[in-house]
Amino acid sequence: MQFSKSCLLSAILFFFLSEFSAAQNLQTTKSSGRVNGTISGVLIDSLNGKPIAYGNFILCRLRDSSLVNGAISDSLGRFTLSNIPEGTYYAKVSVLGYKSRRKNKISLDKENSLIALDTIRLSQRSISTAVVQVTAEREKVKYEDEKIVVNVNRTMGSTASEVLENTPMVRVDIEGKISIQGRPAAPVVYIDGVPAKNLGFETAEDFRLISVSDIEKIEIVMEPGFEYSERSEGGVINIVTKKKAESKYSANSGISASTRNNISFNLGSSHISNTYFIRGGYSRNYSKFNSSSDLSKTITLNDISGLLLQSSNSSNKSAGDFLNFTFGYNPDNLNNLYASTAFRGNNTGVEKSVLNQLNNNGAGLSGLSQSSSSTNTKQQFSSYSVGYTKLFKEKGGKISTSFAYIHNTMDMDNSLDKSALSLSESPLSQNNTSGNKNNSFQGSVTFNSRLGKLIRINLGYYTKAQTLSMEDRYTEGEQRYSGLPRGNINTRYSDWKNSLYGTLGGDLWGINYLASLSADADNVKNKEVITGNSFKKSYYVLTPGLSISKRYQNGHSIGISYGRWNSYPLNKELNPHIDNSDSTEITMGNLNLKPYYRDQYGISYRGNISDLSLSASIGYERSKDIIEKISIQENLHTAIATYKNLASANAYYAYLNAGGSLLSWLNIDQSLSCNNRNYKGFSNNQSRFSWSSSTRSEASFNFLKLMLDFNYNSSVTDAQSSSKPTFSSNAAVKLLLFEKQLSLTLRVQDLFNTLRQNRNIYGTGFYSVSSTKETTRIFTLSISYFFQSKANDRIEEVRDTEEYGDDF
Repeated sequence: MQFSKSCLLSAILFFFLSEFSAAQNLQTTKSSGRVNGTISGVLIDSLNGKPIAYGNFILCRLRDSSLVNGAISDSLGRFTLSNIPEGTYYAKVSVLGYKSRRKNKISLDKENSLIALDTIRLSQRSISTAVVQVTAEREKVKYEDEKIVVNVNRTMGSTASEVLENTPMVRVDIEGKISIQGRPAAPVVYIDGVPAKNLGFETAEDFRLISVSDIEKIEIVMEPGFEYSERSEGGVINIVTKKKAESKYSANSGISASTRNNISFNLGSSHISNTYFIRGGYSRNYSKFNSSSDLSKTITLNDISGLLLQSSNSSNKSAGDFLNFTFGYNPDNLNNLYASTAFRGNNTGVEKSVLNQLNNNGAGLSGLSQSSSSTNTKQQFSSYSVGYTKLFKEKGGKISTSFAYIHNTMDMDNSLDKSALSLSESPLSQNNTSGNKNNSFQGSVTFNSRLGKLIRINLGYYTKAQTLSMEDRYTEGEQRYSGLPRGNINTRYSDWKNSLYGTLGGDLWGINYLASLSADADNVKNKEVITGNSFKKSYYVLTPGLSISKRYQNGHSIGISYGRWNSYPLNKELNPHIDNSDSTEITMGNLNLKPYYRDQYGISYRGNISDLSLSASIGYERSKDIIEKISIQENLHTAIATYKNLASANAYYAYLNAGGSLLSWLNIDQSLSCNNRNYKGFSNNQSRFSWSSSTRSEASFNFLKLMLDFNYNSSVTDAQSSSKPTFSSNAAVKLLLFEKQLSLTLRVQDLFNTLRQNRNIYGTGFYSVSSTKETTRIFTLSISYFFQSKANDRIEEVRDTEEYGDDF
């Protein structure tokens, strides 16, 4: 028997109101009834007999299903409703992760004004296995301190890549880039607290080498503190793997093919025991496809307008290999040691032809140009990392260390042939080769200690030393628009970052607090060997942060926060020596650039209402010393650009995410964000409202899963450009066979072929409008197989929640 709609709506309203009260019981206004009764009871787990905290007991009138009262069980499972008028009611008990129960009739009168219900036993939702039936399930989504924790089960996929695609609030786009809904930048992905890139993992596709059976949970941190060695405005995603288990082997393999003639293969395996684990994997991908696009660009310079029509065709091919190996040793519950290495090789080739037609209406001139280019790139990457974690059980703390060495090389061959851009110009031919070598060492040490609930301490040190050597060798040709001959370039670049950070947090009078401070030093050096040109730059920055939150029952919390984010200038933005590498845009850096910073003040809410998860935030941002690229149009063909700290901005933002089960088989996740930004630049002041929306729906049946999402982004404006609104949709169908060990997946990316990257660009005396047409819809068919050595290893399956037919 289901709740009526009116009672359900009343119950939702009750949960919202309950967030602003710390009381255990919610009391309604006394009615004119002759009796004010009391109902009490105790909730326990039917499997282990333990009390259930934060259980919801809802009381409704039997005649009209209106909400009368509600209570939440305490740490001992007890609940009490007081001041209940005389009448006849029914009640429902619900707890996330348990089957709901219902009491069909409860009567209060003079003779029965104190009702003590029998102990209410709740059964956890069931998990089926290949051999036995286990009645236990972890709560899928829960909140721990500042983290959103998603417990992983087999229905989320066969590999870590598929798990990320199906993790609430996480998005994986067409290129394998990972993001968290509502965050302004890409997140940093960790594996067991170690940056994934230090282990060789770069895109979502690389995570296919980790089997779902090796993953314990996914942690999402929307506002990461300094305890993470690499902070990101995009948040943090931490994949926590299983360290100890009964001895078992597992393996997964897969193959996929797309309409862009992309074929990939992956194979991963692992062995986990009580004292050690070994994981390894190999993947191979090959791609060969043709693409085309049409560009229409209108340029207005000093009241003279020109129309550029461009058609381009390219032939693309690539082949790559990725190999990863990780070993971990866990002699006991207090020590954990790991070592990991990864190798990657990639070869790409692009041959492109472009036809340009320029109509210069103001000067009465027109011209045709045609160019052909060829680029071949070879990349090699290797990484080596070790780490150690020591737990101090008696002190409730831990110390963690990690070190990584990363080496990569790249060699590129370029050739370019151009016809005349107008009748007065001669053909242009250029050939060059380039290469670079990058070496990076990273190390971190963190110490965490918890002194009861009142104090939580985190101290750490992080260092990163990087060297980069770059060579460009031009065999012929010259820089057309600068009039300078092409010269060889040999650059040596180094960057050494050091960071000391600390956080102090805890729970005081039921309020969670976290204060943080980081002291950062960044030293940059750059030298061009051939010309002798060089520069160096040092930055010293203090970064504070503070957050305060109040946690209520059933996982609800409300908080306020302040944080500062710093962004350092890139090497190309600093280098004051002219860059002639692009004949249509000559770039000169600015050594006087300062770090750009952004202060953020916010109010947030997170919680669960029955099976619905909610997350919302509103806030204010103030930005200063924004680094913008400024271009001056020399003529219809060439622009000269540099970088300046020329802008400031303030913005008001709001974000809302809601997700959960509408039906037993249907889950919908909806997010909405908006931003009202006031921008003050050197040459323009703007106030622009932008918003984005994302909807993902998933229909899950026993052996079939359907997914459909819609994404919209309104136009976004910066100093000299404005993007057009974008809309895209993705769809997927997954079929699970042979006890869900074999999966067939069909994905369609950009279902309606609507994803465009069109922009308007403007500045002093010029304006241009770009409109591009190209095919972005891609179909991909994937087959993957998952194997575990023991038949009784649990393959989790979330069953539909059913209510008991009896009255408690």
